[in-house]
Amino acid sequence: MAQPGYIALSSILMISVIIVLISITQALTSVNESQFSLVHTQSDRALNMAESCVEDVLIKLNKDNAIPPTIYLPSGICAVNPIVNTGTGWTFTVTATQASITKSLTVQATRNSAVTLTGWQEN
Repeated sequence: MAQPGYIALSSILMISVIIVLISITQALTSVNESQFSLVHTQSDRALNMAESCVEDVLIKLNKDNAIPPTIYLPSGICAVNPIVNTGTGWTFTVTATQASITKSLTVQATRNSAVTLTGWQEN
């Protein structure tokens, strides 16, 4: 015959195990969501930096009719390559890295009396 407190003690242990498993699952889910959010934020920053560098390149192209291989911004450095110039047409790729996340944009523009953007693609 079972002891009088055995069923109550067993029930408490089972409920405790279930509560601990639910808590661990919620903690792991929270950590995964935080990591996803951080990567998403860093990706947005890298894309914003690449877009800023493209704008800087277009300004330099309009002003100097030349594209520098590197753009320096307060938030970091962008590499500009390859540069293809076919008369008035220009094609270049800007690459920006923020916290190990790299974003690249390939841009096509024409330069006559002013620079006209003809293509913009995220790689």
